[in-house]
Amino acid sequence: MMVVATMLPFVPLFGAAIKLSADAPVPGEVRIPGGRPTVVVMALIGLATTLGAIALAFVPPADEGRPAIAVLKVAGMTTTLLLAGAAVYFAGSARARRLERRAGGPPQ
Repeated sequence: MMVVATMLPFVPLFGAAIKLSADAPVPGEVRIPGGRPTVVVMALIGLATTLGAIALAFVPPADEGRPAIAVLKVAGMTTTLLLAGAAVYFAGSARARRLERRAGGPPQ
């Protein structure tokens, strides 16, 4: 369960690395040796490794008596963990909006 929840943020991170490597360099930016091809290859390797780790997290151990239940437990607890995190995020966003309305605008 924790493997999946820990690895999920890396999926958009590697995608963003590929997309951002296509942009023009910003002043003061240090470019990676090898340029864009190196960034794309490394990001694809990272993405493949991450997706592989997520997939392997769902494979039950060989001695598991009920493999389907084991997979459902991992999927269910991962979903529960992600939904709990989303609930905390949305509760904080709603609270920030309420405080913003009371104060009369966004904080400076």
